[in-house]
Amino acid sequence: MAERHAALLSDVVGWQLTDDRTHVILGFRQPDGNEFALALAHETLMKAITSLVSALGAFAGPRLADGEKLVLKTEWFEIGRSADDSFFVSFRVEKGGALNFVLTRAMAEQVSQTLGVALGDAATPIPPGTVRQ
Repeated sequence: MAERHAALLSDVVGWQLTDDRTHVILGFRQPDGNEFALALAHETLMKAITSLVSALGAFAGPRLADGEKLVLKTEWFEIGRSADDSFFVSFRVEKGGALNFVLTRAMAEQVSQTLGVALGDAATPIPPGTVRQ
């Protein structure tokens, strides 16, 4: 593998859209206080977000119910069904971004049952492998 150079980051400063609206600028701070930024086009930003979320799995830690979680407040959601009988769920987060998920029919049924239990529908059985909080 080729040698890689990395910059240690201690904080995320924020983001802004470029004047021509072709890139977002993500600002970071290094431990010595220096700031630098990355300019990412939409497609690259989507790949970076996917990689960052996947990278969370690299850190050994407690299960979802027991430990720190990545939590995003949502403003709205959409649910749809595709021609291949899979489902999609889209959650719009505060300030307008959205995260989209594709679910198999079996998983969509499990999510529906689990929400029924969480909302107090006593007739809904708890699906195996789910966590009750």
